[in-house]
Amino acid sequence: MPSDSITDEIRSIRHDLAAQFGNDLDLILADIRRRECSDGRTYVSLSPRVAARKSDEQNDARADWQGLIDERGEIPPG
Repeated sequence: MPSDSITDEIRSIRHDLAAQFGNDLDLILADIRRRECSDGRTYVSLSPRVAARKSDEQNDARADWQGLIDERGEIPPG
């Protein structure tokens, strides 16, 4: 596989950071948070999104397909 200079650079930086903090992820994350607080930018943390419930129409279509699969043992042609 050919070498990619950007990927190599990122891996080198990641390796150097890990070595700087003794491969301790908690220390690496604490340093990132410290730098975020001191750089003057605004960082946003979004709350997790809740998956929407499936509509009755989607559930009915799924049940129809499942019925066809159960009867024939195969997926019907499209």
